[in-house]
Amino acid sequence: MYALDARTGAVRWRRQTGGAVDSTPALAGGVLYIGSDDHRVYALNAATGTVRWTLRTGKAVVSSPFVHAGVVYVGSDDGDLYAITSSGRKLWACSTGGAIHSSPVFYRGVVYVGSDDGKIYAIAAATGVVRWAHQTGGEVQSTPVVAGGSVYVGSDNNEVLKMPAATAGPGG
Repeated sequence: MYALDARTGAVRWRRQTGGAVDSTPALAGGVLYIGSDDHRVYALNAATGTVRWTLRTGKAVVSSPFVHAGVVYVGSDDGDLYAITSSGRKLWACSTGGAIHSSPVFYRGVVYVGSDDGKIYAIAAATGVVRWAHQTGGEVQSTPVVAGGSVYVGSDNNEVLKMPAATAGPGG
């Protein structure tokens, strides 16, 4: 992980993890959150690159973290979506039936994420309980988008689906 000076392009700091970093970092409150192939989520001081904490998952973390109200949501190849406090404490982990490469999104108290099991999940942000899961017909590695009360997501079966954010059924 590198931090570059936006004006000059010079390296301000760099931080090595124990594996490749395939996820896009999230920035909140002066902290960068990233996933790594070394089965960890990292919280780095954005100004210095100093590691604030790490949290180990069961497998590689390719999913890009999403931060809302001081909670980091991120998926892992172990099939779990994790909710982590800004201090590094795991709040909950919710299991899906496949690896999670999709990045989670938050909308009205619900976290939406796709899984390689071919489903899009709506998970209660406070508890980690699955509110609904909808089978798409192919792996879901894309990041869902929520707009106008609907969830949109692409699937590996060459389709883009639209469904109401409040229910599991496909919408019009």
